[in-house]
Amino acid sequence: MIMKYFFPIDEVYSGIMLGNGCCGLLIWGSGNKLKISVAHSGLWDHRGGLQWSSKMNYFQCLDMLQNGGFKKLEAVFAAKPDKGVDAPTLIPAGRLCVKLKQSCQLTHAHLDMSEGLCRVFFQRKGQTSELQIRISIHYPEQTLILSDAIESVRIISAYELSKEVFKKRGFSPPKVLENGFVQVMPSEDDGIYAMTAGQLNRDTFFLKLALMPHDAELEKIPVSPEISWIEVEADNREYWGKFWNRIPKVVLADKQLERLYYSGLFKFGSMTSPCGLPAGLQGAWLADYELPPWSGDFHFNINVQMVYSPALAANLADYLLPLFKMIWSWRDRMRFYSKCLTGIDDGYMLPHAVDNAGVCMGNYWTGSIDHGCTLWVAIMMFKYFDYSADIEFMRTIGFEFMRGAMNCCLAMLDKSSTPWKLPLSISPEYGDAKSSGWGVNSSFQLSAIRRLAENLLSTAKSLKIAPQKKWLDVLRFLPEATLSKDRSELALWEKQILEQSHRHHSHLAGIVPFDTLDLKNSQWQTIVQKSLERWTFCGMGTWAGWSFPWASQLYSHTDNPVMAEFMLKLWLKFFCNTGGGSMYSAAFPGFSIVYCQEKIMQLDGIMGSINAIQDMLLHCRRGIIHVMSGIPENWKFAEFKDMPLPNNIMISAELHEGQLQKIELHSTKKTNVKIALLPSVESWHLVENTQKIDETTVELTLLPGRTVLTCRSQSGT
Repeated sequence: MIMKYFFPIDEVYSGIMLGNGCCGLLIWGSGNKLKISVAHSGLWDHRGGLQWSSKMNYFQCLDMLQNGGFKKLEAVFAAKPDKGVDAPTLIPAGRLCVKLKQSCQLTHAHLDMSEGLCRVFFQRKGQTSELQIRISIHYPEQTLILSDAIESVRIISAYELSKEVFKKRGFSPPKVLENGFVQVMPSEDDGIYAMTAGQLNRDTFFLKLALMPHDAELEKIPVSPEISWIEVEADNREYWGKFWNRIPKVVLADKQLERLYYSGLFKFGSMTSPCGLPAGLQGAWLADYELPPWSGDFHFNINVQMVYSPALAANLADYLLPLFKMIWSWRDRMRFYSKCLTGIDDGYMLPHAVDNAGVCMGNYWTGSIDHGCTLWVAIMMFKYFDYSADIEFMRTIGFEFMRGAMNCCLAMLDKSSTPWKLPLSISPEYGDAKSSGWGVNSSFQLSAIRRLAENLLSTAKSLKIAPQKKWLDVLRFLPEATLSKDRSELALWEKQILEQSHRHHSHLAGIVPFDTLDLKNSQWQTIVQKSLERWTFCGMGTWAGWSFPWASQLYSHTDNPVMAEFMLKLWLKFFCNTGGGSMYSAAFPGFSIVYCQEKIMQLDGIMGSINAIQDMLLHCRRGIIHVMSGIPENWKFAEFKDMPLPNNIMISAELHEGQLQKIELHSTKKTNVKIALLPSVESWHLVENTQKIDETTVELTLLPGRTVLTCRSQSGT
């Protein structure tokens, strides 16, 4: 599992990415100068943001929109500067400059993903030599570099690289140390951080980034780590060995997508961990010469969900826990947001963009009141429980959050007549934050509400408590979606069909990710097909990088495998840079108007692409398992082994010569499953206790252990 890179690497976001769930390194450079940009997921300047009040009341907002008060509404949701600072932001730490001896020239690098080792090769007097870099897992603020060709190392602070930006935010120059610097944050609550580097012994150099409280004694700041190369090597091998042993093995006919699967999961395991910090838009990989776009914050209207989307099918459910625990630590703040928005005391509300303390970024009214973000997080928590069977999490965190999210939603609904209505609703980013960016009954929010109602009923059964009537009423009285005037296709909200290219496929969320529309129903099949035709007609001209993996999933879930693959190939061509970095904007003009305005790296595109590959191989629709339904007919082979599904089920499958050969299911308990039959399969060798439901679906009872289904294709193999 080796990823290859070639120097010169002149763009920081094309650099080699190493991480340990807290700190991130971007390795780049040219000639005899290697640059390592350093950041930390916990290094925040928390000043600024939007302070909520009763002025944010949902029904007052509706009244302002209906009665010419839009300017007043904008003012309500404008962030209030704190000493000139509008919003919180992640802060890059700085850069380590490694100068090799004059005769050395960087040539290429190998990233050994099996153990988290970066090997940088250079020419030295006609011979190839190497420098090795490891970031510690158990000591997350420490990195070691091994080489006998280093002439010097030097630390440059992010302040020095971007003085005017830091000055504008009220930063003072850092205190210079003999081998680094100490930066005091403007707010005492945010503490200080120190970055140091130096030589441990003849061949080993260190890099240390330490976050400390504001009253730390500067003269006692440790300047070198008390660890050895052998120790870091051992902890790297232990962590990554256990990581890859958990990952479902995948073999694909398209080797480019297979490499994407494994390299993306390496980034996922570097981005966060069960003992690490939650990852926002960029994780801990920041350019060291600027503040991150969108503050590097937590965007909950798709981006965070997509960043974490590979976890469950990758058998890494516990990697979600730092995110959920952080969100749960905001519960008092989220109750306050809900109180401001709806007036109730037992709700939770999460705006679309917040820092790691849950502070709302502001300045975007549609996102600030988009309760779909809260619902989506609650749905994530249920899915975690569905895969992990973590009953303690559900009892102590998940169920309470789910109930609170639904309570807040129910307070918004107009239940005076049937069907119920959501009078002020959002379809994320359609219309942006303009006065026209809202409507009644957005399909996105309707599907999220209904999905959460189903999840609450399922959870109540698991916890052996009585379901609440109001959850049943949601499924009884709330529409499944909003349709166009002629009722032929999905609308964004009432009287608003998709009229232009749009990056957020929110009106199609009932297909993916919320899975509320029954695509076996002929009426919904027709409506969805018509909706996809309009979506295609409007085109990809304003799509961002993360739009493409979502589109791939939509195609996998609607049985269009050629397009499922093609969307990922487009992403690789236009939104994946030479170093494998996941970009927000297209690399070239002519494809999307979202191109090269700024080189913005975001993790959502690559993590969403991994999840799209997982969906091509295996996904569920309304409780029915679909195996290989996203694999194009021209693929000669595809295999996956032990990919998890809910209810403690693992599935393996093999496709050879373009035909599905067998499905192997492993269950820890007796359970019933439904499996969709591919059209190319003529007959199945079915086990006992199997019932054919219709021409496309079978139901079977799994007993503890492994169950194998073999098949005969229409070609007779």
